[in-house]
Amino acid sequence: MVDKSVDQVEKNVSASFGYVKKDMLMVNDAISNLHDKIQHLSMNQAMLVEKVMQLEKSLSEKSSKSKAKAKTSASNSELEFYDVKSKESFKTSDYKIKTIKGRKFAVAFSPAGNKSFRIMGGPSSASRQRSRSSSAGSKVAKKVKSKKTSRTPKKVIKETVLYE
Repeated sequence: MVDKSVDQVEKNVSASFGYVKKDMLMVNDAISNLHDKIQHLSMNQAMLVEKVMQLEKSLSEKSSKSKAKAKTSASNSELEFYDVKSKESFKTSDYKIKTIKGRKFAVAFSPAGNKSFRIMGGPSSASRQRSRSSSAGSKVAKKVKSKKTSRTPKKVIKETVLYE
């Protein structure tokens, strides 16, 4: 009887080791899959960082061009401004040109520290023509616009990545 029990214990122990070996192989496979997914995500992250850097570079180039354009226009001539709050006129070459609703303004700070605007140019003649023609038939235009409010919904495309 002792002989059978020792054999049975040996069989049970070897079977247990077999199960442990299978479990360890499964854990190893799971860790390998996780490692592959992490590598994939890090590659995606690296590509995204590279694209962000390219976008930042292009934005900085555009802003430096616009700053250079603003500096050259500001340094070209001296303009006369009128400070409404202090009721005094002053001349300065330190101003910025801004476009507000299609009109160009030169904006400067007066010696008193108030913001002063000078109109540089109005809207273009084409936009004036559009505004005149739209005011004549405004009721018709509103009815047409209300009919066009039904839009088709945008399609959302989702990409799925399958990990094996």
